[in-house]
Amino acid sequence: MAIIIRRREFTTPIGDAAAWLTDAPVQKLVKVLRLALLAMLVLLAVPLMSEGQQPNAIPHLCFLTLEPGTLEKRSPRFDAFFQSLRDLGYEDGKSIIIDYLSAEDHGERFPALVAECLRRKADVIVPSTTPAAQVAKNATQTIPIVMIALGDPLGTGLVKNLAHPGGNITGMAQMVPELAVKRLELLKEAAPRISQVLVLTYLVDPIAPLQVMTMKEAAPRLGVSLLVHDIQTADDIPVAFDAAVKEGADGLIVTAESIFVTYRARVSELAAQHRLPAMYPYVIELDAAGAHYVVPDFAWVQDVGGSLMVLADQIRRAIAWVYDNAVRFGGDPNRLYIGGQSSGGHLAAVALTTDWPRDFGLPADIIKGGMCISGMYDLTPVRLSARNAYVAFDDATVAALSPIRHLDRLHAPLVVAYGTCETPEFQRQNREFTAAVENAGRRVRLLVGENYNHFELPEMLGNPYGLLGRAALDLMGLRADVLVRHELRRQPDASRV
Repeated sequence: MAIIIRRREFTTPIGDAAAWLTDAPVQKLVKVLRLALLAMLVLLAVPLMSEGQQPNAIPHLCFLTLEPGTLEKRSPRFDAFFQSLRDLGYEDGKSIIIDYLSAEDHGERFPALVAECLRRKADVIVPSTTPAAQVAKNATQTIPIVMIALGDPLGTGLVKNLAHPGGNITGMAQMVPELAVKRLELLKEAAPRISQVLVLTYLVDPIAPLQVMTMKEAAPRLGVSLLVHDIQTADDIPVAFDAAVKEGADGLIVTAESIFVTYRARVSELAAQHRLPAMYPYVIELDAAGAHYVVPDFAWVQDVGGSLMVLADQIRRAIAWVYDNAVRFGGDPNRLYIGGQSSGGHLAAVALTTDWPRDFGLPADIIKGGMCISGMYDLTPVRLSARNAYVAFDDATVAALSPIRHLDRLHAPLVVAYGTCETPEFQRQNREFTAAVENAGRRVRLLVGENYNHFELPEMLGNPYGLLGRAALDLMGLRADVLVRHELRRQPDASRV
């Protein structure tokens, strides 16, 4: 069972739009939207409402997606958003009205769905895909539009500027075109002999041509040629594979459009059938390899008076809860592994060096392995940085939450990783932490991502044959080929933990 602690400020916010709100319920809904989206690593800015728009007594949210489903039977990747709304007291039909409108994999339906949002007098429109956001933007200049999980709002013309998007649209950006190139580089790194790469893409989505263009620019320096195939329906997928294999394809890249969430099982099956090493835009779930995974949340340090002790306690209690309740959802409490990046890397190291018998009455070796990516392990220099303006550092906190000082409590093998394009302090801390663990006689591996920066490094977890993905599976004693076989057996509607 893997416990993954994510960093707080991973995605790129689009914010500071000039805005005003004219109604308290809608203003409160926007605040709730912020909190819910944060659970999906989305940082929002305040959206805009026209003075002439009449607010609803109960906030009305219209959610737009390409993927088939309903509010009750939706894509699991939206669960955190809706669960956070419920956790904050917003229950559909009582304190909020949620219209979950799906285009059922037919992007041409978005104009009708947006028109339905307007007819129902939505207070906020939340599109989860670029085509839906474009239609919504063209349909209204007054209703706030909050984008989630979109690829490149700037490149596709949805906003004029990331810092000041303007108008009634805000949300987040994932830097998808740049990440497409990074995935191509990862594929070449994992399979150096490839020369012809099949690219499956959905060119109707404006984000797709941007990804294809950036990969074409990068292909010559990587020594590969791209065989681009536009996928419109499921029937196009086997045709594309057959044609590309005849042309000599020896690798696969899938671009980051929502349609490939639906078609993922079919694509994975054909990639395995044709024995093509592949790189996908979405993280391959660890449960496919035989592991459950848990992603605990923790507070914003500014919201808890700057106390890092509160954050550490939240993570420790989450791990204790997983240990106590793992059997309820099919997990093994005696096989807990933990990982995190940036602030999550620090908190993972804090958890690994916790005195579990003293503090929680649990076994000292409750955690069987850890992966700390780009963390800080000695808070003394951090205390001297700009973070001191909003983190309440004191001698007790620095002493208690500097994992490098408590290696006598480390009872699990550890993987430490950093990228060569990270700042010098991140690189130094990860190297020196690794050396200290070795000197303490503990098992540790240091992984260095050449030419990777702080934000790109976690992407390597999405490749089971790449540097971090392979290391994570090795740490848990799992195998990538088992992951592929399990994925082929998975039913499209199988439930997930």
